[in-house]
Amino acid sequence: MRAMGEILASLVSNPGTVPIWCSPLGRTRESCAIVCDAMGRSTATVRHDDRLMEVHDGVWEGLTSTEKALRDRGVYERYCQDKFRVSAPGGESFVDVYPRAQSWFTDCAPAGDMIVISHQIPIRMLIAVACDLDPEPLIYIPMTQDLIYVIGNGVSPEDSYWALRRKAIIVDVPERPVAISGPDATAFLEKIFARRIATLKEGRGRYAIACAHDGGLFMGGILFRLEQDRYWYVQPDGDLETWLLAHKAGLDVTVKDPHARALQVQGRALPAIMAAATGGAINKSFKYFHSGYFDVGGQQV
Repeated sequence: MRAMGEILASLVSNPGTVPIWCSPLGRTRESCAIVCDAMGRSTATVRHDDRLMEVHDGVWEGLTSTEKALRDRGVYERYCQDKFRVSAPGGESFVDVYPRAQSWFTDCAPAGDMIVISHQIPIRMLIAVACDLDPEPLIYIPMTQDLIYVIGNGVSPEDSYWALRRKAIIVDVPERPVAISGPDATAFLEKIFARRIATLKEGRGRYAIACAHDGGLFMGGILFRLEQDRYWYVQPDGDLETWLLAHKAGLDVTVKDPHARALQVQGRALPAIMAAATGGAINKSFKYFHSGYFDVGGQQV
């Protein structure tokens, strides 16, 4: 964020006096303070306006996508179909943000440079106002937060590289499992994925793609059959759990978060390491797309 402040200072013609506007919410105030420090500005010069606040999520405030779907299924399904116009109960829709962005711009925008520190939806609406664009398509355009959080363990990239080449490393990856179980689990997954599921053996996995209603790709991941009617789908970050819940009507299926996460171990010494960690249970017979339960340090994984 400080680097962004330094970049802003280099872009504007008058960094010492350029107007800075900020949403009054805490997270934007914190970002604004860092930007001001990088620009050599006092936060006392910043002006705040409620019209720059993020879209209000009503009773959904603080809920995950899954929790929203479970609480208000019908509303959430309509919201997924039309995020621009449908709002949470007691909240704002994205289209409601446009008039306040328009009002703020009319009242406050100067003829010259300006810095605005706000949130995803108000920023999109401000772009629409400033550029005289249709606001609806802007909702669906990917917009990065431009922030990267790096968590280090004190090992240099060079040491990690050579450990991978010569021995092995363990990596915390973003993939996570969703658990699907029940008497109708196999039939349900045949409906969800563009891959034959009934032929998948217990203790095996295969790549499976979930498609949208129009045949487009929705999600790709690895489906593991842990038991006859029990599966885990290991997926990248996304709303697959909500998608599954929306399609399970009339079927005896349970969809839930197993509260487990994936770790990746790789390197030329991996076979020896895993054999030692599991008391020989993982050996050369454990092939690609195999799965199973193993005791590692007294804990079943």
